[in-house]
Amino acid sequence: MSISDSFEEMFRKRFGRAPTQDELTVLIDQSVKSYNQSGGITAHTVNLGPQPRRIEDALKNEILTKVSRTHPISVQTILGDAEAFQFAQQIKEFLKANGFSLAEDGVSHSVFKTPRKGISFNPVTSTFIVGSNLL
Repeated sequence: MSISDSFEEMFRKRFGRAPTQDELTVLIDQSVKSYNQSGGITAHTVNLGPQPRRIEDALKNEILTKVSRTHPISVQTILGDAEAFQFAQQIKEFLKANGFSLAEDGVSHSVFKTPRKGISFNPVTSTFIVGSNLL
């Protein structure tokens, strides 16, 4: 039994008739689209602020083509930044899965003299630094 069949059955019990096609469409399809919205709230999910990063294909390809495998690699992140730590973990797991040698088993938490944003790689020290996701 499909969703529309069970809905039709409930509708018949409640209203004593079959629903029209418009009633089926309106009550079952509740998708919401918003293009170039500049205020207000679009129903369902509203995501505010920077969203958690995920390692994407472009970064994976860049790592595979530009990062040397001659030295063990370290992955560092900002102490206390949970989002940056999660992203650093993804990078470390990608490196491990693709045969890169790692300097340590996990991700190092570090305190930096200046704020770190985004992601950087130092080829001299073979270190990834995952900074804040804030703009």
